[in-house]
Amino acid sequence: MVIPTRDRPRELERALSVVRGQRDIELETVIVDDGSRVPVKLPGGEDSTTRVIRLERSLGVAAARNRGVAAARGEWIAFLDDDDIWSPERLRLLWETANASPAEIVTSGTAKLDDRGRILSVRSLPEPANIRRALRSINVLGGPSAVMLRRQLIDRVGGFDESLSVLADWELWLRVTDQASLAVCPEVLTGYVVHRGGMHVTRTDEAMAEFAELGRRYGTARRPGDWGMSDDVFTRWAASAYRAGGHPVHAASLFWRNWRRYRYRPDLLQALASLFAPAARLLDASARAQMAAPDWVGLYQDRPGAELRPMREAAAHRASGT
Repeated sequence: MVIPTRDRPRELERALSVVRGQRDIELETVIVDDGSRVPVKLPGGEDSTTRVIRLERSLGVAAARNRGVAAARGEWIAFLDDDDIWSPERLRLLWETANASPAEIVTSGTAKLDDRGRILSVRSLPEPANIRRALRSINVLGGPSAVMLRRQLIDRVGGFDESLSVLADWELWLRVTDQASLAVCPEVLTGYVVHRGGMHVTRTDEAMAEFAELGRRYGTARRPGDWGMSDDVFTRWAASAYRAGGHPVHAASLFWRNWRRYRYRPDLLQALASLFAPAARLLDASARAQMAAPDWVGLYQDRPGAELRPMREAAAHRASGT
């Protein structure tokens, strides 16, 4: 597995606990230090299963992932962003799902969480046969932390496009799903943690520019049913990111534009809520009240609703594997 990191020692500590907590699987971990001001040092040092690659200057997360893949020795590559979390059963269940089919890509459900482990949404995966089309509208596979791929497939397509950053994962999924079959484990095994320091919140302008580039590469859907990139869901996502990043007017403008184009009523409500913080909090709280986080999220908390922390050591046990 490959973990890119830069100047986030607390998040990396939690990510390393995710690795230690994986049950009934053998794995190799490559941590790519993408030019951190203080070089990453592992407690107890490196060993045969955990290594650090140091990049003296930051090359960006796409390049860091590619360097990790180049250094990895396994047949399968899993990615873990340093601020995300996994179920302790995740790698084993993905391994079993992959072995039950000839797929070269395997994924599972993802819960979007805040940094206190409260659920924001759950990403439902379409049937594998529908994923190629769904990817033209939304990154339905999710971030790198949600996907595991055969090493040969990554080598064949050339890895992450280093000219992209925020949407480099989405662009890679577009390429690999055009060339390889995919299997889905239906369980929710990945926690995508949303926080104000996350790349999708701090670099939303860049994400907008990169989505336009995806449209140039893969075509733009002008009307429903066209084969190409459709921007309705992405615009909604970007608006939410602007609001989370403290840009309510920009968020409201995007929600309003989306409502004018697609007449999806919740966009109108979100546009108004973006300008009135209490209303936005009420909408978010209403959505959270209808969902419960997976039980395994509690392994990363001292008590329900507490800030996410490294996984409790009791979860760790590894035995067979990749």
